[in-house]
Amino acid sequence: LKDAFSFECWGGATFDVCMRFLDECPWERLRELRAAAPHVCLQMLIRGANAVGYTSYPDNVVVEFIRLAAENGMDVFRIFDCFNIVDNMKVAIDAVRATSKVAEVCLCYTGNIMTSSIYNADYYRVVAKEAAEAGAHIIGIKDMSGLLRPLECTVLLEAIRSVTDLPIHFHTHSTSSGSIAVCMEMARLNCDIIDLCTASMADGTSQPSLNAFVAMMEGADNDPGVNFLTLEPYDMYWSRVRDMYSPFESGMRSGSARVWEHQIPGGQYSNLYAQCKSMGLWDQWETILDTYRDVNILFGDVIKVT
Repeated sequence: LKDAFSFECWGGATFDVCMRFLDECPWERLRELRAAAPHVCLQMLIRGANAVGYTSYPDNVVVEFIRLAAENGMDVFRIFDCFNIVDNMKVAIDAVRATSKVAEVCLCYTGNIMTSSIYNADYYRVVAKEAAEAGAHIIGIKDMSGLLRPLECTVLLEAIRSVTDLPIHFHTHSTSSGSIAVCMEMARLNCDIIDLCTASMADGTSQPSLNAFVAMMEGADNDPGVNFLTLEPYDMYWSRVRDMYSPFESGMRSGSARVWEHQIPGGQYSNLYAQCKSMGLWDQWETILDTYRDVNILFGDVIKVT
């Protein structure tokens, strides 16, 4: 995979998991990944003012964390704010630029750009413009619930491209089972970078399958040039690793189109699914989804990230 734009492999929840559940040093993991893949960009998720934690940190903590991440091998910093407030990402953007690394500034996608009275084309146009003016090298589209549908892609990309010519990087989740179609449409519309996942770890609340995507893009004008059969060794390896950790699976067996109603983000959905079962509430799953939908509406249709 030497021609991949990047490997997303660090930051976000992985930092937390290394320390709390795997008893590893996340910094050592980053250094090992850097040594193993010296010629491909490494990419991380960073929650703006929250860095890789769950609360706002002082500016100097965020700046120093980014400096150390860059020093230890990180190249691309995917920066987001759960409310799409660019000011909350400015410290992180400036810190990444100071290290001469790549600042990918995200707009979190929610609702339906074609029908929402809040999250319409004008809304995303403003966020993209502010992100570009704040110093983004790349505009990220972070679709955590997998809500974007093929007919919405043109409207969203046109809104972004009307205010900036920066590269666009698309990230989605497969909760609905429909996201591979969205990735194909984004590729047709010349989105610059698309996130995908090795087949055995794909779909569900994960990302769409890289193996399926490159097979279906064969012969296209922007064919990635990867033979899907060359990806099979990775698929076999990760399928065995996943089997070893099967007791910790959420239990989710298939996607659900109902995500377009309740809009629960991928990471939250799989956690909620497992928690519901562990608390003996599985027979009330439909009620829980109804309640989430109702609370979201009562709160004014907030952006759903995790």
